[in-house]
Amino acid sequence: MAKTTSKKVTTKPDYRTVVRSIPYYEKYLLTAQEACAYFHLGERKMYELLREYEGAKWVLRNGNRLMIKKDLFARWLDQQSEI
Repeated sequence: MAKTTSKKVTTKPDYRTVVRSIPYYEKYLLTAQEACAYFHLGERKMYELLREYEGAKWVLRNGNRLMIKKDLFARWLDQQSEI
């Protein structure tokens, strides 16, 4: 009869789960959906802004995804009288 040893297997938490658990106000970058919720903007308007201002300092391209630098976008938004 073979003797079995129990090995404790430790797995790292899934990256996406960890990122989702971080509150918006603590994040440096926001997805378009997170930015919509945080800044109270509609998805259509957010994606329109991302297309129009793709080269802006508050936009970061991460592969195919456009991310919003939260603090820079907030400062830019403060300077706008209409969007």
